[in-house]
Amino acid sequence: MSGKITIKFTNGNEQNYEIEPQAQQKMVGSKLKELLNSNALVIQLEKELEIIPFANIQIITVLPAEDILSGGPIQGTVVAKRSS
Repeated sequence: MSGKITIKFTNGNEQNYEIEPQAQQKMVGSKLKELLNSNALVIQLEKELEIIPFANIQIITVLPAEDILSGGPIQGTVVAKRSS
């Protein structure tokens, strides 16, 4: 099953990316915590590299959700009402 990353930018635009299963395991398992401590999200596409400053990102959603952070994400939660 492939994964999906959705990035919602501060200007309201959204961008979706599909992740191959083997790339998802590598990226999510080893890179996510490293990304949280950096200033930009770097995505390597087939023929280009995208560097997205975190200052331009409102929210990143990664699917499917798994235990991917060594410290563990907050679990057992739902969005009661998401503000726009």
